[in-house]
Amino acid sequence: MKLIQDKCAAEGHTVYSFYGRGTNPEPTSDKEYYGRISSSAALAFHLFITRLFDLNGHGSSHATKKFIKELEKIKPDIIHIHNLHGYYINIKILFDYLKKSGVPIVWTLHDCWSFTGRCAFFSDAKCEKWRTGCHDCQEKCHYPKSLSDRSKKEYVIKKNLFGDMPNLTLTTPSKWLADLAKQSYMGKYTTEVVNNGINTKLFAPDKQKTDELRAKMKIKKDMPVILGVASVWDERKRPEDFVSLAKEYENKATFIMVGHVKCKINDLPKNLIRIERTENEQDLATLYAMSDVFVSTSVEETFSLVTAEAMSCGTPIVTVDWGGCSELIQENVGIVVNSTDVNEMRNAIDKVLGDKDSYRQNCRTRAVRLFDRTLMTERYVSLYKKILEGNKQ
Repeated sequence: MKLIQDKCAAEGHTVYSFYGRGTNPEPTSDKEYYGRISSSAALAFHLFITRLFDLNGHGSSHATKKFIKELEKIKPDIIHIHNLHGYYINIKILFDYLKKSGVPIVWTLHDCWSFTGRCAFFSDAKCEKWRTGCHDCQEKCHYPKSLSDRSKKEYVIKKNLFGDMPNLTLTTPSKWLADLAKQSYMGKYTTEVVNNGINTKLFAPDKQKTDELRAKMKIKKDMPVILGVASVWDERKRPEDFVSLAKEYENKATFIMVGHVKCKINDLPKNLIRIERTENEQDLATLYAMSDVFVSTSVEETFSLVTAEAMSCGTPIVTVDWGGCSELIQENVGIVVNSTDVNEMRNAIDKVLGDKDSYRQNCRTRAVRLFDRTLMTERYVSLYKKILEGNKQ
C-alpha cells in the first residue's frame, strides 16, 4: 500500500492511510498522512471474541466509529480497502457507512475471506460450501481460528454487507482469485487483476555476491542449490514435502529452507540448510540469485511474491498448479507440476537443472516486464482515475 500511496502523492494527490496494528511509517512527502484504527487492547479483545465465539469482524466498535469520524472530516474522493479480517475493524459499522457515503470503493482481495462464512482459504480442504452457504466449517483450526462455528450465520451477514454495495470495484493479485470471486455472491462487481509488484532493481542477478555467499556457506561450485522461501512454513506451504524432496537429493544437491517452520519436522537430512530468517532483503536476493532452482510446494497462494522475486533474480521455478502461483510461470521460465508428489517434483527439478542456463535470462526478462512494482502502482492510479472520471459523467 505504501508504494501506491507514494505514487499518488508524487502526482499531487493527498493520501490518508489507516492501518490496524503496528507503528506509523515515515511519510515521504507532505501529502501523506497515517493513522492507526485500533488500540492494542481493542485488538486483543477482538482476537479473544474471535477465538471463543467466532466473531471476527464484530469487535472494535468504538475504534471503527472513531475511524468513520475521521473519514467524514477527510471527505475522500475514493476509498481503497485491503485486508479487513485482522481483528481491528467492525465490518457492519464500516459497510453501513460506506453504503450511505456514496464514495467509490476499491477493494483488493488478498484471499477468499470476503465471500466465505469464516475461512480465508478453502481449496486445500476441497470445500464447496462457499458457493451456496457455509455451515459446519471444517477449517475452524485454521486462521481465523475459533472454538465456535458461526459460519452459517456469518455467510448471510457478509453476503448482505458485501454483496450489494454501490460504487464497488474489486481487484485481485491473480486471475485464480478473481475467478473465485466471480463465482461467489461478489460476482456482480467489476473485477480487475492487478499483480503484486516487486523491486526488480533489488531482486536481480549478482554473480560476485552469489559466489561470495556460496563460499561463505561452504557449498561446492558444482553442487546444485535448491531454494524454498516462506515467511511462515505452515500447512499450506507443505514444509514436509520440501524436506522429503531434500532427502531424495542427499549428496546430490544442497537444499536451503528460509523462513519459520510452524510445524515440527523430524529427521532433517544433512543436505538441508535451515535459515529462520534473513537479515535483510539484499541477503534474500543473494540467496535467490545463488540458487539453481526455486521450488514452491505451497498449495494455496493468491500470488507468490517469493516466486516473483526468485524469478527476477534469474532463478528458474518449479511450482505446484494450485492457486495463483502457477500464473507467474510460462514454459521457458520453469515448470508447473500437478501436485507435491515427490517423484513429480523431482522430475521437474531434474529437467530444469539439465537446462538451467537457458531459463535464467527468460526469468529475469519476464519478471521485469510483468511484476515490477512501478507497473502495479501505475495500474492502481490508472484505475482510480478511471473510476473518478466515470463518476463525473
